[in-house]
Order: sequence, then C-alpha cells, then structure tokens
Amino acid sequence: MRFSKASKVLMLLTVSSILIACGIIIGNPGNPAEGGGDASGFVQTIDYDIPPDVSGYELTQEMKDGIFDDSARRIDETIDRVNQMITRLNADAVASVGDFTGKGADGKVSGRIVALTNDANGYVYQAVICYAGQPFQTVEWSPETGSVHTIRNHAIDPVDSRRSAQMLSEITYTKGTSSSIDVWLTVTTKPGQAVPGADGNKLADHTTGTYADGVFTLAGVHNWYNDAATIQEEGDEYFLGQFNDAGVGENVTYNVFRPDCNTVPFDDTAAEHTWCGGRAIPGGSAYTADERVAAATRLKDIPLPGKASLKIPALPTDLSCP
Repeated sequence: MRFSKASKVLMLLTVSSILIACGIIIGNPGNPAEGGGDASGFVQTIDYDIPPDVSGYELTQEMKDGIFDDSARRIDETIDRVNQMITRLNADAVASVGDFTGKGADGKVSGRIVALTNDANGYVYQAVICYAGQPFQTVEWSPETGSVHTIRNHAIDPVDSRRSAQMLSEITYTKGTSSSIDVWLTVTTKPGQAVPGADGNKLADHTTGTYADGVFTLAGVHNWYNDAATIQEEGDEYFLGQFNDAGVGENVTYNVFRPDCNTVPFDDTAAEHTWCGGRAIPGGSAYTADERVAAATRLKDIPLPGKASLKIPALPTDLSCP
C-alpha cells in the first residue's frame, strides 16, 4: 500500500496521549529506528496502512465531532505498535521454530515459536512474546497467505516504553485481493479523561475494515463502561467511512454525548440508521442534514459492527516463557 508505517511514525511525533472528541489516542510517538512494522522477516507483520490524512497524522485541526478521525488514528497506531514488536524480533534474527531469549534493546525479551498443525483458522505458526518473564503478545500467522491474528497487552512495550498504555488489543487480519481487518480494544483512561456523562472511564472499541481495488472502508462501535459485564449493553458512538489510497472519501457518525445527536436512539440492528455527524475526508466541513442522508445512502452497504460484537481482549491463561 501507499503509505509506510515508518513515515507515519515520523508524522506521529507531535501526537501525545490525549482525549479527542469522545475517543482516545493511546501512547506516545515511537522511534522509527526501533522498528516501524515495514521490515519483512519470519514473523508476519500486519500489512494494513491507513492513509495519514485519514488516520489523523496530517490533520491541521480537529473537527467538532472527531469520532471517525480519532478511531482511525487509534486503530492505525495499535497496528503500528504490534508491528514494531514483530519487526524488532525479526531484526533480532528470530527466524525459526523454538525458544528465544536475550532479545530486544535490553535483552529482556524472550519467547517461543511453535508450528501449528491443522489449525482451524489456517495459521501455520504461533509466537508467544515475553518481557522480563511475562507474556504480553501472541501472534499466529500464515506465511502463505500473510494473514495474522495477534493479542497484545500494551502496558508492556519493550520497543518504546513511552508508548505503553493501559490497553488490550486483539487483531484479526486477512490478507488477499480483498483484505479485511477486525480490531478489538479496551482502553482505561487516565483520571479526568473519560467523556463527561460516560458510564465509566474504560472504552471498548470494535472496528472493522476492508481494502480492495484501492478503496478502504472502516466501521466501528464504542462503549464507555466500568463493569466488563456491561460492555454489550449499549453503543455510545458509531461510525462508517470509505476512502481511497489518497485519503479522499467521507464518513458518517453517531455520538450519544452530543446534545444534537442523542435525541434519536441509535439502533445498530436496524436496516437504516440515523446519523448526526459526518463530513468529507480530508478536512471537510460538517455535512448538513441532507448531505448526511446522501452520504449514508452511499455508505449503507458497509457492514456496521453492533454493540453485541464488543469484547475484552485477553491473552490465553496457559502461556509460559522460556
């Protein structure tokens, strides 16, 4: 794809850990010299690069309702951070099945790679990555297809500790002529960063995306919560978007925290949805009501994740380190 992770990490140098328009940006800028996810190697990286104009790295100003921009940025940065660790392993010559130790900048990264047999999802290898004896990331992948599944505890970041965050992520990436991605996140915000009126200071996020013939789609649902048992009870924010490799496209959004938006309850199981935000990408002004209706018609074939799809990513409990 057109935009490299290394270039986007450089663009990220002005981005800090902040809350923007009912969403969260996680972590601090990484050091591209530490590995940006572009290097090839034995352990497969995720080849899904959202254009910078869409993921927010080149926005000159934030919009009134930045749910879509913020979500695209958060998903793109999460992929980047997962890829950074994998790239570092590849740079440290982890290139075969078996245990490895003494890796990373401080020699505290260890883990093991095993070959999978008749995996139900078609993955060929699994890597368990540890830091100081604690598992924090798993990766399953297929060299033949380039597809990847990974779970990550972002509180540990051996590549760049500045980017550590109280966040868990799970990513399923299917590569092909038509590629797709599912990203589940849970983020615990710092005191005072939760959205006013939210049910808690934790954000659950499920975002889906596709890429085919030079066109991306992104769609997602968010819910703020405190009790994990309640994450599927409501959706606070929703979005749909479509754009090309140049970052040109549009989106529509729903934000329960906007007084002009929450007058109509959002039913994510309905055949049609009532959107109350949206704009052209990049940098377009907010759509009028008629423009939102027209945009929703153009975007209506993009599947929208519902609140029932939200979950808390979790590393398997039976992992061990060498």
